[in-house]
Amino acid sequence: MSNGGGFAPLASFYLGFNACGIYCAGAAIPLFNITTVPTVWSLGRNDDLYDHTTFLANATTALASLTTRGVGGELRENLPSPVYPRRFLRIPGLSAADSQAIYDSLNSGGFLDALGYLLADPVSDTNWMSGIPARYAAFDQAIGAQLNCCYSEHNFFSDFDNKVLQFFGARHPPLNGRGAVQTLTRDASGIVELTIAADPGQTYELLGSPDLVTWTPLFTNTYSAGTFDFTDTAASGFTRRFYRTISP
Repeated sequence: MSNGGGFAPLASFYLGFNACGIYCAGAAIPLFNITTVPTVWSLGRNDDLYDHTTFLANATTALASLTTRGVGGELRENLPSPVYPRRFLRIPGLSAADSQAIYDSLNSGGFLDALGYLLADPVSDTNWMSGIPARYAAFDQAIGAQLNCCYSEHNFFSDFDNKVLQFFGARHPPLNGRGAVQTLTRDASGIVELTIAADPGQTYELLGSPDLVTWTPLFTNTYSAGTFDFTDTAASGFTRRFYRTISP
């Protein structure tokens, strides 16, 4: 993220990493003319550092260099999102009622438009602080971080984390034991619930069979988390049902 994001390509190149992820930074272009490390960029549309244009231009040029040499890469821009009443509930020490009160003060103070989007950059225009009830003054920094994310400012955001994890996962060897059926339960009606131990970023196909000879695809997807669940409602129509997973 930021300076760390700018440094990450150097570390990944010299240490031989399988992939590199950059948030809110563009990184030095010359390195991308020689690196073979797949790289993914997550940029903020309203990043105030260099007005975002330098980050976007550098990332675009670097991505083109990777693509020309057959090295994987992705570039995404995080767009602004509305502030909503429970946005600040994620801040430790604040309740749902506190979050609502902070949102109400921002809304009544004229800092949000009709759809809940911030009308001004919360970094350069800090008037919002004076509109927040005084009892929340100790949370100004944390509140500001949430507003920065909503405005898509120079602040870490988690919006693309699942895509970044998929980008990483698709570029490392599959982990032993992943893809296996972790748990399997069948209710009184015959419906089966399965949990699969997924390897983040890998694509899995779940197949079912009544006889271990004929296999029918049931579900295919790519996961960014460690497990995924599947409900086999058709299982109630079988006396017996076998399952297996395939990951290319």
